[in-house]
Amino acid sequence: MAENSTRYFHLKKRNNKGSPENSTRYFHLKFTVPGEAKELAAIRDRVEQQSARMNLSEEETYQIVSAVDETCTNIIRHAYQNKEGKIEISLKVDSEKFEIEVTDKGVLFDSTQNLPQNIDQEKIARQKGGLGLFIIKKTMDDLNYRFTMRGENKLQLVKYFHKE
Repeated sequence: MAENSTRYFHLKKRNNKGSPENSTRYFHLKFTVPGEAKELAAIRDRVEQQSARMNLSEEETYQIVSAVDETCTNIIRHAYQNKEGKIEISLKVDSEKFEIEVTDKGVLFDSTQNLPQNIDQEKIARQKGGLGLFIIKKTMDDLNYRFTMRGENKLQLVKYFHKE
């Protein structure tokens, strides 16, 4: 992986009386990789390691890793059209959520628009490809896209802890 920066810090939780409770670990990890298919395994491993540190369930970890993998695969195939580019991935964790922001400078595409709400199981069985965005939307709790003035696509994926 090309570039990497990790910040770990502690914040004090406060109980309802305003006094500090046990310290809780938070972190922010940011790394940049070439937008190439051969980097996907390393991206999955990095995201899975951070999910494991948060003691997420196997299902939550699988959902997060799958969503990031699908997002990066789409960037490589569609935003960069299998040409050279970089993908920046930011992982932020606090007491409420695991937030992933994936940034690229490829072709503009808002992946949060026009997503189907339901897909027929037979269609899933017959179709090869094209369901990634549906899977991302169904497995993550929040999905936000923005295009920056610097020409960047930024997709934010959020998984809340203990969501009811």
